[in-house]
Amino acid sequence: MEGANHGIVAASAECGHVEWLADVSAAAPDKAFATNGSGVCGEGSDAYEGGDLLSVELAELGDLGQSCEAHDTADPGDAGRARSGSRLLVILLLAWTAVSLGGVALFELGHNSPAHRFLSFLLPLPILVALGILGLARWTGRRLGRGTGGIVLAVGIAAVVTLGTWNLYVVLAGPSRGVEWIDPGKVRDAATAAAYLDAVHVPNSAPVVFVIDDRGPNPLSYVPEMTYMLRSVLPADRLPHTYFYVGDPESYLAGVPTYRARPGTYNANSRRFWPTIQALLPRRPVALLLSSYNGRYRDEALRHPDLVVAPNVIALAGPVPSRPVAVPPIPEGPRSVLAGVVLGAGSLGILALIGLGWAIALLPRRVRPFEVVALSPAFGIAFLILFGIAVDAVGFRLVGVPGAITPALALAGGGAAALVRTRNR
Repeated sequence: MEGANHGIVAASAECGHVEWLADVSAAAPDKAFATNGSGVCGEGSDAYEGGDLLSVELAELGDLGQSCEAHDTADPGDAGRARSGSRLLVILLLAWTAVSLGGVALFELGHNSPAHRFLSFLLPLPILVALGILGLARWTGRRLGRGTGGIVLAVGIAAVVTLGTWNLYVVLAGPSRGVEWIDPGKVRDAATAAAYLDAVHVPNSAPVVFVIDDRGPNPLSYVPEMTYMLRSVLPADRLPHTYFYVGDPESYLAGVPTYRARPGTYNANSRRFWPTIQALLPRRPVALLLSSYNGRYRDEALRHPDLVVAPNVIALAGPVPSRPVAVPPIPEGPRSVLAGVVLGAGSLGILALIGLGWAIALLPRRVRPFEVVALSPAFGIAFLILFGIAVDAVGFRLVGVPGAITPALALAGGGAAALVRTRNR
């Protein structure tokens, strides 16, 4: 449901943002310049009042392709409306940035704030950086000459490219890793646990508790990541009946939560998961301890070797298999560059095809064709999620034929909506 909300919000935001920019573009002059006596573009008396360079850069987004001579007869009121709309956009971008940075600050203070999601939606930052570089280059060019302004622009672009390259190929790829990648050990242990549950014939509808733990600096952030990794490997039918206890295996068996003085967010994280487990304990669910999900595995395996039911899997509560459980192969995606490119491009093309009709039907008519095509993948994601929710809501699981038909339904719906829109023009 969370993914669905993100998709719907993303498509709605895209649609509203494009429509708003179209209004600004319609009100803006073709260029933020007027011509001087020699026919060379110069500073317009309206566009540069107050030195609002950032507003000028935004106003120029209206139509970069028109000649500057067209503004000899430009309406001063249009320029004023463009500057007003540009300032509004700047305020919106700054407010958006402030909210995102506030979410990151809450995370750093130990609160349950999804910092990575705030950073993912920090779209105004690169826009403001680009506009700042353009504004600085134009200001420098007017005072020190066009050549100097060009140098400032080139240096700014080079700095941004260098920073991005360093972050992608050094920081994220280095040993400290700026992001958390999925852990192959956790994938392997989760797959082995799923194989054990199948081997001892635990029904998919039966509750299963995984006893997990994290002693790092911020378990409030990493424990949910562990649950995502584990859930991504389990069969879909088992997911609604999968639960997590955060803490020591002894405390779980004693029926009490695990509390620690450090780190400061540990107890808050433990309390998030405990009420569900407390209500579930009377049903005596199967409880598993996996090596890569809990640092106490080694100690428990040495003290209770009879509880080891599969490689790196201890059954704190559950049947013992009649034969050894083999480690299944790890699920993996395409490894070659060609396979990744083909699958990536194919997926993007399918999403764009699904969303094209919806984009045609819902975007303002002022939006240009290439902008409609560019926004089509976002609409495709949003409406594929919506149709998936609808199909599941009427009782069809998104596997097999229902799963294959769902994209076709979203595509057909978009085509019908686009047809109605074009006929009404």
